[in-house]
Formats: sequence, C-alpha cells, structure tokens
Amino acid sequence: SRAAFSGIIVATLAACGSDSPTGPSREPSFIRLESDPGDYIGGGQFLEYTQANSVLKVSVSTNIVHVAVEGDEYWYGDFALPEGSNVATGTYSAATRYPFNPKTAPGLSWSGEGRGCNDLTGSFTIDNLTYVNEAIESIDLRFEQHCGGRSAALRGTVHWRADDPTRPPKPANPVPADLWKPDPAF
Repeated sequence: SRAAFSGIIVATLAACGSDSPTGPSREPSFIRLESDPGDYIGGGQFLEYTQANSVLKVSVSTNIVHVAVEGDEYWYGDFALPEGSNVATGTYSAATRYPFNPKTAPGLSWSGEGRGCNDLTGSFTIDNLTYVNEAIESIDLRFEQHCGGRSAALRGTVHWRADDPTRPPKPANPVPADLWKPDPAF
C-alpha cells in the first residue's frame, strides 16, 4: 500500500518520455486531446491545455487517478485500476466505462463540455508515477477511448507535475481603453 512509501518513490518506464531512467520529464504540465473525426467527445479536434491557460488537477485515491481541466473549457477523467490494486505504472487494457466497469477490470471515463459516453471501451497506460511522502508529485498517462463501439477514438496524454511553476497571465491593469463596452442606448 502507499502507506508503506517513504521518501521519494519513482516508478518509470524510461522509453515513454522521461528525461532519464530515474524520473519523469521536467517539461511543464500539459493535457493534450486528439480526437478522430466522428469521435463524439472531442469532436474531431486537437486540444491542448497547460497551466498557462487552465487549472490542471490530478489526484489519486487508492486505485483511481482523477484528472481535471478547469478553464474556458472543462474536462474530467477517471482512470481506475482493478479493485484491490494501487495506482502503479503499466498498461491497463480492455477498460470499460468507469464507474460501471467490473470491479476486477480497469475502467476509464473522459468527458466534458457537456459530452460523455454512455458506454465505452479503451485502455490507458501510466508511464511514470512519482510520490513524495505519499502525495502524488508527477504522472505521465496516455489513454484511448472509443464511445459506443465506434472505431473513432479520443486519445489523450496527461503530463502533470505538482511543482510546475507555470501560472496563467494576470488581468490587464489598467483596463485597456479599447475593451468592448455595451451600447449606452440599452
């Protein structure tokens, strides 16, 4: 269990984007979504979120990784390992819709912007996972999700670091003179 962790624990698959075989990439956090034409969730778009344009959140509860993008758009992801497992690096195939997946099988769900799958199939891979004193410090995760038995997929990449110093730009001060204003007639 994670309670047995002490100090820094790093789990790595070095071939999947780490800077070295001992730890995750120091690149700033990002979440990228690539949607095939015909994919209901992503609408055939490529989307990228960073700490400069959104708030990226990651948390872990025993066997589930929770991911959120909060900004001009909102997205939520859950990646569940089979019950009785702790979150660990590896590939989790034959996933079905979380939280309705069988307890002995992986589950996933990526939804947002008013769209979600009623049923889905897919897989996810946790390439890197770092804890410091039982708190998640970084994760690299990839997933593929197919809604309703369709061949079109939503593919996502999550690279998140708790220590990412990137912050969104602050509001302009003073307010720009040419900023839109309502018509005074109304």
